[in-house]
Formats: sequence, C-alpha cells, structure tokens
Amino acid sequence: MKFNTEQISTIEGYGLRLLSQDCPFGESKDKSLPNNAYVITCQRGEDIWHDIVIGSRSGIFDAYYDLFGHVVKRIGWTEGRVNPRVWQDPQDLRKKSKK
Repeated sequence: MKFNTEQISTIEGYGLRLLSQDCPFGESKDKSLPNNAYVITCQRGEDIWHDIVIGSRSGIFDAYYDLFGHVVKRIGWTEGRVNPRVWQDPQDLRKKSKK
C-alpha cells in the first residue's frame, strides 16, 4: 500500500522515518540498514504489505493504528547492522548528488 503525502507527514509527526513502503519482506534482510529499523507487516482484507520504519515500537503501532485501524500484524527488527549515527539514507545521497 502506497502512502500519500498527508499519511507520510502524519507518520513523521509520530517521530518516525519511513524508509521503504510496500516492499518485499526480503528487503528487511539488507544488512546495510540501520540497526534501529523495524519491518512492519500489515494486512487489510486480502492486501498484505511490509514497510521499513525507524522509530519506537510504540510510536509505530500508534501511527499505523491511528491511520489505518487494526492492520498491524507484526513489528520486528530488520537485519540492519549499521550504527544509526553513521548510517546515511541512499535517497538522501541521491538528492545531494543532483545539486
């Protein structure tokens, strides 16, 4: 499920950072992710999607519950190994390189 800009700003209002949305679960096994990232498995009806988010577990649950209701099925750690202080988002690097 892709989020619109209003939903993304609501998620960020909870102190979260959405790294990847509607991604395959295998993307959470990427060791280049920060070690404080979570993979969220959500289900609404027949639709199942996975998101990768940085933030507190309770903040993640609160944001998704407030936006979508009872859709969160699982919140687990990704396999990221990088210290969050030295991790750089590849999307941020692309934005800087275009200048």
